Amino acid sequence: MTRGRPRPTKPSRPGAVRPARPPGPGPADHKAGLAGRADRTGGAGPIDQARRAGPAAQNDRGPALDPARQADRAGQPSQAPAPATAIPAGGHGDAARATSSARALASRATEPRGAATDGLELVALPHGADLDLVAAARCLLLLRPRARLIRPSRLASNAWSLVRRAPWYPTGPLDPALWEQARVIHLLGLTQAPQSPELVGRLPRLAAEVICYAHAPPMLPVAARSVLVKACSYTAHFVNELRRQAGALSDEDAALLTTAVTERTWCGLAHRVTPLDLDALQYLRTFPVPAKQVGNLVCLGLREGQRGLLNDLLSQATDETVGHWPVMVTVARTIGNVQDLLPVMDALWSRLDAHLLVAAVSYGSRSRVFARSRLVEAPLGPCFRAWNPQESERWLTFQVPHGEPAAVRDLLLGALRAGLRPDTTAREIMAVSPRSIPASETVENAHDMMLRFNLMSLVVTRDDRYVGLITRRDIDRAVQMDLWGDPIESFVPRTTPEVRPDMPVRVLRQLMLRHNVTRLPVVEDGVCVGLITARELLRAMRDPLPLPREFLPLVQTTDLPTPAAIEGLLRRVMPERVLPLLQKIGAKAAALGRQAFLVGGFVRDLLLERACLDLDIVLIGDALPFVEAVQAELGAELCHFEQFRTARLAVDGLKIDFSSARIEHYEQPAALPAVELSGLSNDLFRRDFTINALALDILPERFLHLRDFFGGYRDLCDRQIRILHSFSFLEDPTRLFRALRFASRFRFTLEADTQRAFDLAVQRGAVTKLSPKRIGAEIGRCLLEEAPHRVLRRLFETGLIRALHPGLRGYEQLPVRFRLVPGMVRRFAALGEPIDLEAIHWTGLLLPLSLGDADRILRDLHFPARRRHLVMEALRLMPHLPGRLARLAPDDDVGLHSLLHGLALETLISLIAFSLDKGGARRVLDFLGRLRGIRSELTGKDLLAMGIPPGPHMRTILADLLARRIRGELTSRKDEETHVRQTAHLHLPPSGSQRPAS
Repeated sequence: MTRGRPRPTKPSRPGAVRPARPPGPGPADHKAGLAGRADRTGGAGPIDQARRAGPAAQNDRGPALDPARQADRAGQPSQAPAPATAIPAGGHGDAARATSSARALASRATEPRGAATDGLELVALPHGADLDLVAAARCLLLLRPRARLIRPSRLASNAWSLVRRAPWYPTGPLDPALWEQARVIHLLGLTQAPQSPELVGRLPRLAAEVICYAHAPPMLPVAARSVLVKACSYTAHFVNELRRQAGALSDEDAALLTTAVTERTWCGLAHRVTPLDLDALQYLRTFPVPAKQVGNLVCLGLREGQRGLLNDLLSQATDETVGHWPVMVTVARTIGNVQDLLPVMDALWSRLDAHLLVAAVSYGSRSRVFARSRLVEAPLGPCFRAWNPQESERWLTFQVPHGEPAAVRDLLLGALRAGLRPDTTAREIMAVSPRSIPASETVENAHDMMLRFNLMSLVVTRDDRYVGLITRRDIDRAVQMDLWGDPIESFVPRTTPEVRPDMPVRVLRQLMLRHNVTRLPVVEDGVCVGLITARELLRAMRDPLPLPREFLPLVQTTDLPTPAAIEGLLRRVMPERVLPLLQKIGAKAAALGRQAFLVGGFVRDLLLERACLDLDIVLIGDALPFVEAVQAELGAELCHFEQFRTARLAVDGLKIDFSSARIEHYEQPAALPAVELSGLSNDLFRRDFTINALALDILPERFLHLRDFFGGYRDLCDRQIRILHSFSFLEDPTRLFRALRFASRFRFTLEADTQRAFDLAVQRGAVTKLSPKRIGAEIGRCLLEEAPHRVLRRLFETGLIRALHPGLRGYEQLPVRFRLVPGMVRRFAALGEPIDLEAIHWTGLLLPLSLGDADRILRDLHFPARRRHLVMEALRLMPHLPGRLARLAPDDDVGLHSLLHGLALETLISLIAFSLDKGGARRVLDFLGRLRGIRSELTGKDLLAMGIPPGPHMRTILADLLARRIRGELTSRKDEETHVRQTAHLHLPPSGSQRPAS
């Protein structure tokens, strides 16, 4: 606010006075409060004038210290005014008294016609009155049109700024002649003589009624009628009176009253606020008062007790470092005379300018604690969870049962050390096990290693001890100078800074800037344990300020779900046993000093709210020792895979795969990768798609914190498949099949660059470099999807299916009922027999090919013998069985049974799905429902026991029994035995004509 000569006061606008509004909130209160109201006023009221005129040129004694300048501003002759009382002060002559009388006569002439001076009322304020008392005086003047305000000798600074140009505020002291005419004197907040000795000393000599408005009964040397003010604000008390009397209130007056009530009640949040204050604020908000100007003029000071407590807190404040975070802790004792602690804490927050502040006030045997943090990464709520903290005006408040300041300080520091999550350190973001090279190696070998593994730097060692870091740029320069055979030790910079694993990331940033490097080695006990690049550092650091709106479309990100939200998903989507199991594994990892992350499809399906019981956990470092420790604690079944340093635990019906964080290098396209231990980011970067490169931290202090290095969560929200780099499909062509499988399963689309990389890999024949077994395995996984027809359509459209056989060219070759297979399998599962779904799908897929080609493909894919038999059996029956089935009579159950008996359930389902019409399908379903389970109870042994000699006739007898069973002629074993004894001779050969024994 600039200082300068004030502008002349504009007269009040005639239209500025509006009738009093009825009680209750106005329409604006439903849209915005005091702090959010826009500046809609157009007049030059007291707030607007004070804002433009600059600060008042006066100190604590108010305008009385410079009478000449005061009179000049008021538009009056430069004369020194008399004191507030009628007692003459030294230094004033006849000219001053004449001027005072002239002003009194002029003021009397402006009174409303008919007003009698014998009914004069006076309004008095204590010296140094604040804005609330001044605004209350204005309300009393509106309520009492005959009242006059006695000018106090000094006002609070903001009160003086607001009222010095108001037309109702007196420009000079009251004419002494008017004292004798006063019949009523209103005292606002003036309850004791020291508040205004001159005025209180005059009261006993006046024949006027004294009315005192205060929060407590007055202690005056004169009889006074006490009016108890029940509201916290004097102004609020009189505003409610104005509302009851329907008094007129201008916009300028409303601005003054709003500012006064806001200041006294702390915007309605003070401890002593009453419903009367809130009602007054609600009513005043119906006027177009600029909230910004009110906020600029409100002066929320502290009382004497509060100021003393603030000084004690400031003197006891100490800087502490907890988890690399700067924490300010202060504890002070009070005797209980401070009623409202919140203003003290707000003042302490602004004075200390701390990032994290914990302040406690001890009284008796308890202490009240206030905690606040401006760092999103360091919330204080988890630290004090044991005391059930409550949020109040951006503070966490709670009580602790200790009254000794030293004990309270130790208690709070212990809670901070136990609950405050440490700042992100180098150990958390570094890529572990960086590739190293001996210092004696040549430039040529270093160059080859960088090209082979696509590295930008190498750690140089001597006897496994760290020597330095050499970058790709250094090697390229050595190659350019034809130094192929020189040892690399001569070119290793020795000034590259080393960092410790526990160093915070904000220190790493300064190191990179100071030394102009983009890579920092993490060294522990002389051994390089990790490497940090600028990429990891940028991901670990938060933006200190919000981004400008015009640039948001360029870097728009999706807010990651909070750990609480993910825990809610776990409880809602997954079985109940999953969450406790993860908590146990995370606690075990923390106890052993390991880092563990839940990764892969489980995280992806969880965020998509799909159930998944296969858990993949990645550990930094070797996973096998940790798995053995967990297996002993959980009592789970353990299965090792030494080649890949992985293991699997089976517990409570869940499969948990443990692996070491690793990095993969492809020596050539489509080859199996070479694996080395690495960090989390490198482990996730080796995965196929961003939606599968998400990780959940399961350590207790960071439980279920989502790690998203590559924008996988944003791709989940955008419903798209995206690879992590352009050569992903060429490195591993099986990802082509997986891309289509995930796109069909989740109904996602391929991102634009991913689609171009997909098409390029197909055009270059990347799939042909895969073995038939790997191709068959990927197609088999596609056929096991919930909707295999969608995946098959994409396989035919992209031409990937031709890698299986060139004859598979059009999806229209497949039966349209292919999509019905999963539903049919679920229907026939009620029979209680295992069904090989993959065999059914392969039957439909190979149906357009010849039997020889189909059998050759199945052998190349190394199908199990039983599955190959099921597929080939169905393919052989497809050409002729539908016709034979159609030629059967509708009631020929025996023929239907003989035609379908002995066929596998998979074959029957394949016939229904891919070959039969509706009539044939009904006959097969009828066979499955009625005839498939019919058996003859007699066997060949039973016939021998009955005396029937062995021979081919036994088959004829058994077939006859089965046919009669199907037709319902025989219903029990006894019926079958009787029938055999009666008709067996008809089936015996001529040489054995004897009847069976009865």
